[in-house]
Amino acid sequence: TMAPYEKSRLVVQGYNDEGKRDILTQSPTIQRSSQRLILALSPALLNRGMFVELRDITQAYPQAQTELFRTVLAHLPKELVTKSPEGTIIRVIRPLYGIAEAGVH
Repeated sequence: TMAPYEKSRLVVQGYNDEGKRDILTQSPTIQRSSQRLILALSPALLNRGMFVELRDITQAYPQAQTELFRTVLAHLPKELVTKSPEGTIIRVIRPLYGIAEAGVH
């Protein structure tokens, strides 16, 4: 087994975001019935030279390459304040956990 390690995640407290009411927050996912249909059809697809792949992107938000569609400002968490002047406000450019529209990137 792998040795234990520490991991952290930077989360924006989006519940305070007044602009989130105007944002489409749907994150498209396949329905369970569609998953089952695809799995049922897989043998027939294989016989025709096609194949089915399943992919899951871990930590998808931090890996997103697209920028947010609007300006999002945030205060630094107390754990990072020591690395910047007190009262520093950052502009969030790419999706992070807690931002309403992060799921569509």
